[in-house]
Amino acid sequence: MKHPRLNYYIIALLLMTTVILCCRLNFDGKGEGLYLLKGASGKLFELKDNLLLGEYERLIGKIEFQALYERWRSKERAAQGRAYIKYSWSMKSGNGYFINFFPDGTKLLACFGGFIDDFNKPVKGLFVGGGLPKSHYENAELKTNETGVAFFDGNTWHHLRRNTEEAIFSVSNPSLRIKPGKWEFLGSKVIFATQFRLALKSSHLARIGPISVRIDRYLMYHAGDSFFTLANRLTNMGTAPLDYHYIYGNEQWEGSYDSSANNTGWSSENSRPILPSRAETMVLTMGMADNDPKTGLQCKPEVTPDPSELQYLLDH
Repeated sequence: MKHPRLNYYIIALLLMTTVILCCRLNFDGKGEGLYLLKGASGKLFELKDNLLLGEYERLIGKIEFQALYERWRSKERAAQGRAYIKYSWSMKSGNGYFINFFPDGTKLLACFGGFIDDFNKPVKGLFVGGGLPKSHYENAELKTNETGVAFFDGNTWHHLRRNTEEAIFSVSNPSLRIKPGKWEFLGSKVIFATQFRLALKSSHLARIGPISVRIDRYLMYHAGDSFFTLANRLTNMGTAPLDYHYIYGNEQWEGSYDSSANNTGWSSENSRPILPSRAETMVLTMGMADNDPKTGLQCKPEVTPDPSELQYLLDH
């Protein structure tokens, strides 16, 4: 005579024993999800309820709760919840998007890569532009604003930014501007991704005259923000100093901080030449204008990235 219940109890007991012996449990009460990591400190695995920046490389699998909560909540209860992120990124193709879901029902969409420039060159990597895959369109209205950055106010999608003019060029030859379509795409990666934080990287190689320049681009985004941060790290791969300018939209970046790990600021002064094997980093915050609480006038978000977070990304 079979005893199916006894078999279930035995299986459950074996699973519990395996967890106790092979898995370190680490719960701090935040309850953001369940994250299974490769183990440390003598354990094969570690199970946590939140994920820290430096732990992503050990991540095996995850179940995150915020998006699941929203499916069960009424509009009134949802308005008391937390913003969360849905994203998709193709490391090989160098394109993707993220959508931030605010508790009040509004959304911020940003698309990167996957578009063609003015010279019919495909642009891959963390460049604003490109659309969503057809399977991810929420409605026909979104298709009309499928490139760049868009905001959903609860009723209508509003287009904020299309493909952005961007180029690097030598100071000695400003008429020869090398746009991203002419950059060699070296690859991309997801540095960190949870429902509350996203960090991506794409790498490129551009040639300014006889000098090759490696350009590593980084995206930083935190759920609930109306802006995101893009960082460019330029490394001189040649044997002579590189005297350059960089154009982004209508802004010309002529200053930055150099490759020292302790430098975390931004300078608007004219850029110094990048010496061989040295690097400089430029940081740009992009997003929606907010109202100044004192004047009521619109103003751009003045945001400085967390120095430790930025340095962590630059190290990857």
